Amino acid sequence: MAPMTAINVWFLHLEEALRERVAPAIRQLRTRYSRVILPTFLALFLIGVYVSLRVSNVALADLLFVPLIGVFLGALATTVSNAWGLQLIASYSAVRLSFRDAVLVSSFGSLSNILPIPGSILVRGGALVSRGATVKQSATGIALAAVIWIGLAGLVTGLALATQGAALGWPAVLLCGLLSIAALGRLALQGNARLAAAFLVQRAVMLSITVLRFWFGFQAVGASANLVEAATFSVASVFGAVVAIVPAGLAVSEAMAAALAGLTALSPAIVFIVVALNRVVGLLGNGAVFFVVNLCSITNETGSDK
Repeated sequence: MAPMTAINVWFLHLEEALRERVAPAIRQLRTRYSRVILPTFLALFLIGVYVSLRVSNVALADLLFVPLIGVFLGALATTVSNAWGLQLIASYSAVRLSFRDAVLVSSFGSLSNILPIPGSILVRGGALVSRGATVKQSATGIALAAVIWIGLAGLVTGLALATQGAALGWPAVLLCGLLSIAALGRLALQGNARLAAAFLVQRAVMLSITVLRFWFGFQAVGASANLVEAATFSVASVFGAVVAIVPAGLAVSEAMAAALAGLTALSPAIVFIVVALNRVVGLLGNGAVFFVVNLCSITNETGSDK
């Protein structure tokens, strides 16, 4: 019989938490509608990519290699930063989570988002519950992190739009700024001022990485876009990530970004392609990180048993 490694124990705890504490939420989503979500939005995504490629005259074979490497490295950095964010949520939930486990949970959760269930939320919540957090603690921590995330992303998008002269910019700054302050203020008033500051820094880092990934994406398709223009689509990326009912926000982020492009000098078709490119590369990055960290964990633990 194969030795029971720590990674196997981790998956057993996660499976138990999902089955006994979080599975009711999954069952509620197993409706006739949920079975058609993935095919429907996958079709919309593929149609959007096809039409955008035709309209923009961009050929996948012409993508520039060096900027693509930048997109991939940005995806890896996003996974690492996500793991840091999960550790902060664990701290809010009064449990400890090692960085290695946080990387595994974050990458696995992001990959599971492609399922027609809120996979990332369930995986992260299950991991926290399996370590002793209550469902309420984990759910509140994940929700607060999501509110801070989308609030700050909307703030960045609003500032970028305002800089480019779009009338929508300043109202977005005001609304999303208040949303961010409310979520961070709640953490501070709960006696977690240091945690609120850490969340603010972590989300700022995440947003910076997101903007750079988009900027590299524009370079990869041969489009001219500066960092301010790339920052315009921050909220689209985040909004797609937190929309639980649509698998991984498939086609949602791309459609929202294309709509925002109408307020800028950029082509909606080019923007759709760039956001889609970041999505695909991001999935590859999460898969690579999960595989490598998992393999290293098993190799190290097997070696220590000899």
